[in-house]
Amino acid sequence: MKVPGRRHGRVVFVGVGLALMLAVAANAYSGAPSSTPTDQQVAESQAAIDAHYQQAYEDGLANPAPQQPDNSSDTVGPPAPLLDKSEIVADTEYPDATYQFINRYSTPYGDHNISVYAGSLSGDSGQGVLLVWDEDTKAQTVKTTEYLAPKADGALTIVDAQGMVVTLTSADGGKYQFDVAARKWG
Repeated sequence: MKVPGRRHGRVVFVGVGLALMLAVAANAYSGAPSSTPTDQQVAESQAAIDAHYQQAYEDGLANPAPQQPDNSSDTVGPPAPLLDKSEIVADTEYPDATYQFINRYSTPYGDHNISVYAGSLSGDSGQGVLLVWDEDTKAQTVKTTEYLAPKADGALTIVDAQGMVVTLTSADGGKYQFDVAARKWG
């Protein structure tokens, strides 16, 4: 028997839908395991991870450098002032015993401080090497990348620099150019 003005089908549908929504909500808050996280759970998890890394950054901790085949590494440190001039200086100091440096060229480049160290590998003085130290002063990161000389003819020395191109000589008399911006030998 139909009652005029009543729509029983919609009431049942709305009632079943409401019951399903309540059941899903109760399951989500009951601690019962779920096979897929909700968008809110993903957002909360990402927020917790972000907070962890932000706290580590504020505490001055650095993430360990990833192992990469090109000897690159990223580190976080205090903000550095942007260099105010370019210069070539005799500088053999570097905290890694893998290298034996003769000099370096340092220059500002956009928001970066770039230093190019020239010398040789400590274990092979016949193999010239450049190490590019790229410090992003805004992101507060440093990336170092090693570049072996095209020929193994001794330690490299920077003799001139024009903008982002350095001119080098090797211990055995070779002459080279390295484009720091393009990161390639010329």
